[in-house]
Amino acid sequence: MQLAKELGATDVINSRNEDAVEAIKRLTDGYGVDFAVDTTGVTKVMEDSIKALAQGGISACIAVTPNHIDLDTWNDLCVDDRTVTGVNMGDSIPQIDIPRLIKFYRQGLFDFDKTEKFYKFKQINEANADSRPGKAIKPILIIDEDYHPGD
Repeated sequence: MQLAKELGATDVINSRNEDAVEAIKRLTDGYGVDFAVDTTGVTKVMEDSIKALAQGGISACIAVTPNHIDLDTWNDLCVDDRTVTGVNMGDSIPQIDIPRLIKFYRQGLFDFDKTEKFYKFKQINEANADSRPGKAIKPILIIDEDYHPGD
């Protein structure tokens, strides 16, 4: 949660300790959020991302997952005019967005390296294990051990 704050989060919620939808509604005076992005692929998180939306809100589910969600099209979508959308590659244009992200990084506005942890390929099981509790947000496997990040 500290890392989220360091990277710019104004509020953080640990859904292990409290109901995320209730906390979001409390933080937004009962309205909910305009946008929600799920990167987990966890069924409850995906469903909660929809329930936490304000009227007209959009939830983007972008995780590659075998999990499914159940939703009531009338109550979850129609009543409050909510949208659930899929996103592939962030709907980005690499020729524009990668240089922009590099510029943000150089300006200190995009500290993505705080989320990365490098593992040798033989540490693949450790990388997977570390990603589950958040010890590694973005585990990166190094296949060529002569490789050095930034070279």
